[in-house]
Amino acid sequence: MSKKHEGYMYTQNYIKLFTDSSINPTFLVYLLNEDQRIKKQFQIGLQGSSILKYTLKQLRDLELPVLPSLEKQKIIGEIYFKQLKAEALKKG
Repeated sequence: MSKKHEGYMYTQNYIKLFTDSSINPTFLVYLLNEDQRIKKQFQIGLQGSSILKYTLKQLRDLELPVLPSLEKQKIIGEIYFKQLKAEALKKG
């Protein structure tokens, strides 16, 4: 935990993910939010519920696709975050 967030508690609605050296963190965010195979795995776990709340078990059991090189992951992640920022700025 960073000094900035020291003393704060996570509620049961949050999970903090840590990555190893085989996956870029920004690329992981892209995968979790945009990859259709990941979305399908999450949809199966919803079991008819429309609430988008995923369990720790669902995250642990995710089957990730074959990952591109770390350099490509970094580029995709950076583009994804810049796109999100641009969309947010357009909205106001």
